[in-house]
Formats: sequence, C-alpha cells, structure tokens
Amino acid sequence: MKYALRLLALLAFAAFAAQLVPAQGKTSKRAEREIRLGNFAEAEKIYRQLIEHDQANNNARLGLSFVLIKQIRLQSAYEEAARGCFSRRPYLDIVIPSLTDPSIAPPGKHVMSCFVQYAPYHLAESNWDDQREAFGDTVVNTIAEYAPNFKSIVRHRQVVTPLDLEREWGLSEGNIFQGELSLEQLFFLRPVAGWANYRTPIDGLVMCGSATHPGGGIMGAPGRNAALAVLKGGKA
Repeated sequence: MKYALRLLALLAFAAFAAQLVPAQGKTSKRAEREIRLGNFAEAEKIYRQLIEHDQANNNARLGLSFVLIKQIRLQSAYEEAARGCFSRRPYLDIVIPSLTDPSIAPPGKHVMSCFVQYAPYHLAESNWDDQREAFGDTVVNTIAEYAPNFKSIVRHRQVVTPLDLEREWGLSEGNIFQGELSLEQLFFLRPVAGWANYRTPIDGLVMCGSATHPGGGIMGAPGRNAALAVLKGGKA
C-alpha cells in the first residue's frame, strides 16, 4: 500500500522551514518544548535564531523531519488505504533540500518534498486523476496542524500519485521499491526465493535495482552487491 507524493513548496521565508528541521542542543530542545505546548510563534522565533546562527557560521542543516504523532493515527492511515482510500491524516516524511543547497529555490524561499503514507493504487470510489488535488490538500492540511501559517506561504505544489509514478517512470502500481519491503520479500527472498544472489536464470543477466537486496533508497547498495557478485563469480 505504499506510494509517494512529491509536494514542492516555495516557502516565503527561511525561518519557517526550520520549524520542521530537527536541530541539536539546548536551544532546539526549548523550541521543541514550545511546539509540544502549541506555542508555535515562540518556537518559530527560536528557530529563526538557529537559522541566523547557522547562516552566520556557514553551517548547514539536513532538512529532514517526520510528522507521525500517534501510533493509532498510523494504524488508521493504513486501514483507510486498505479500504481503497488515501489517508486523511497521513504519515509524512519531509525533506527540505534547499536548506543544504539554496541554489534549487529562489532567494528567501525553499523547496519541500514529502513522502506520504498511505494510499492504494486502486481507489475504491474514484480515480487518481480526479483525486490528485484533494490528496495534495490533505498533505497541506496535515502539515498546517503543526505549522499554522503553512497554507498561506505555499507558492506552488506538484502532487505525484501512484498512477503518475507508473505513467511517468514505469513503476508498477507506483511502487518506488520495485516490490514491497515486506517480510516475504526481504533478504534471501528478494526478489524471490532462489534469485537472491543477483543472478537470474537468464545467462549473463544480473539484477541490481531496488527489487534486489537490501531494497530501495538512494544508497547504491544493490548495485554494489551485484557488482561484487559478478567480480567474485567471473563472467555474469
């Protein structure tokens, strides 16, 4: 039931982006405490100081955050997808890459990317072409629960549904891992039993993508492992 959504938002000012960035030290702990108390304005002020300090000292932050509040919400999000609906209060994996590479956004603005769970490829009562923008609204509304001014500062967004991933990049049912990372398809069972050594029954054909161990993600491990298998065994 996995899918990916890419939300590109050019944010109006850099300080807001820092609200979603995990920082270190006592100052950041104080800001996190203010967020838990619902004092978003005070938290923003604290994070603004952190950003200004980083800029003055040429420091860069990773720009990675998660919005996962309660386990019961994650379970609810999954159950909605199992019924053929996208999650109305989803889990968000958020990255703000312009914090480390300002060149990808206009001055004073930022790019945000969200990986969201969950949504099925097959919608029970509609289709992705009709539900694309409603899906994007759900993500924006979820972020706005924790950053109330978010809606007003989004300048542009692009919503990529599972169907879009299949149409544009050929990913079957929008699965970016080329097969679920579930227990029956991990380790020596990835992609299937008997093919876990990167070789295939077709002479000279070696598999090295996300469908092989250890799976998806931008790490290059499947390719490295496949290359080592070829080098170890001679001609593929």
